[in-house]
Amino acid sequence: MRVATAFAAVSLAPAGFSALVITPTFTANFNANFGANAAAAQASWIAAASQFSANYSDNININITVDGVAGTSVFGQSQTFLNSLSYATLRTRMIADNTTADDTAALAGSISVADPVGAAHTWWVSRAQAKAIGLIANDLSNDGTPGSVPAILSLSPARSPRAPTISKALRCMKSPK
Repeated sequence: MRVATAFAAVSLAPAGFSALVITPTFTANFNANFGANAAAAQASWIAAASQFSANYSDNININITVDGVAGTSVFGQSQTFLNSLSYATLRTRMIADNTTADDTAALAGSISVADPVGAAHTWWVSRAQAKAIGLIANDLSNDGTPGSVPAILSLSPARSPRAPTISKALRCMKSPK
């Protein structure tokens, strides 16, 4: 059973502004394992997500199931769904997604025409990355599941606006606004 807690980025920007929307779904395990601290842990997670929403302009939804693992035998874990593509497709999508001066600066000289690996192989991107570069359509399907261990993590929005469970899932976005 999942307990859904939605978070939507609210923008005060002019009409036509693109917004990254991160929607966490906190599982019953998360709430049970964090116990009395579940609300604070959720608030920390949402505060971390809002840092990304406030600074990235990809017009996509990232849907993350946030789980909590009992015990102390693991620090954390995550699961993400991957999409395969060729380097040529990756390069084409990255160039086509170039919409800001920051994107142009990031791409300048950093994405060669030839595959930097050289040998035949497959490139992989997460669902969130695939959405950001237009490889797959934006949707509301689960994009990944970070897990965290309540006994190890001390989450407080006042102390840390960047919960460790969200960084892996969102490192993929394009350059900040």
